[in-house]
Amino acid sequence: MKYKEQCEKSLNETLKNFENQTFCPGFFDRQICWPHTPAGQLSTEPCPSYIEWRNVIHLQESLVAYRFCEFDGSWMVRNDTGQSVQWVNRIQCDVATNGLQYELGPLEIFDVVIKIYTAGYIFSLVCMVIALFILMFFKKLHCTRNYIHMNLMLSFIVRYVAVMVKDKVLEDHYAVGQTNLTQMEMSQYCDDVAGTDGLMVSCRLVITLMHYAIIANYFWLLVEGVYLQLLLVFVMTEYKYFPIFMAFGWGAPWIPIGIWVAFRITFENVGCWEIYNALRTWWILSAPILISIAINFIIFINIIRMIVSKLRANNMTRSDYKYRLARSTLALIPLLGIHYIIFMGVSDSVTNSTITKTKFAFELILTSLQGSIIAILYCFLNGEVQTEIRKCWRNWR
Repeated sequence: MKYKEQCEKSLNETLKNFENQTFCPGFFDRQICWPHTPAGQLSTEPCPSYIEWRNVIHLQESLVAYRFCEFDGSWMVRNDTGQSVQWVNRIQCDVATNGLQYELGPLEIFDVVIKIYTAGYIFSLVCMVIALFILMFFKKLHCTRNYIHMNLMLSFIVRYVAVMVKDKVLEDHYAVGQTNLTQMEMSQYCDDVAGTDGLMVSCRLVITLMHYAIIANYFWLLVEGVYLQLLLVFVMTEYKYFPIFMAFGWGAPWIPIGIWVAFRITFENVGCWEIYNALRTWWILSAPILISIAINFIIFINIIRMIVSKLRANNMTRSDYKYRLARSTLALIPLLGIHYIIFMGVSDSVTNSTITKTKFAFELILTSLQGSIIAILYCFLNGEVQTEIRKCWRNWR
């Protein structure tokens, strides 16, 4: 609020300098104070200094945003699926949306995290594809439990691919980020790229599908938890609940996605939909994810309680008891996504706090490796899988 008042004061003081010329009136867009700009000129403004993260990035002077003032004294607009909105390029300020640069602080840390989670994504993708092929290839491994594992692996594959495609699409969409563009080059960019409805629709579609993939992945983690709980408590008929699990895992995510799309079209139909101007928009997608994490955590605690009771009843030695409990616990954590509970209450607000930096680094790295851990524990190290592979190898020889 203080920054807005300072902006309005500055605009009022400089207004007299534009009395006898055509210009675009300055304004505050909730992030940047845009000055009055003469017609036909490109307005280049630094990213807002009141955001803490800007102070820790070494290349402050290169972090800028652009608006173009038309020759008739109006800010250049772009057509966004039938709506005309003012064009602005602030990808350098919003780079955190693509890679969370401002959340993680210095560029060195950001680069390290990006390299780690990219390598983790690729490694997990390879592991997941191999594990999925193995479980599908051997018919003796076909059962409800493995069907659920296969769908969970598929959800990870879809999630990883969707995130990487999103990063590439946003990079291409905001391709112009240099400060040395001429007025003509910027105008041409606006005409050829920023105002292209087809490009905007495809960009929003990719963002929407990415959010669907993420929610579907969390829902399949919940399916794993619910199935395991039912298996331990009730005598289940094979395949009885599997159609319900399929409908929930792949179908239910469309409900929050549909609400979110309708909300964006109605209230925040700007850009690629990758930026949230209102916290309520973020909650539409985050609420079902947080609920699924909370339910899985409750299931996890209950399963551990049941395992403890069973191990105690077997009169094991203390060392064997602790070993089996630790092994069961470590195997359940990646399968149910229990590690997400650690930062469950931390929102994605723009801040330079240590806890927020830690949250994003933690989630980026562990999420990228979670798929490979599940593939290793529930496929490559599985006794049934190893037996089938040995049989196949002996028959082939």
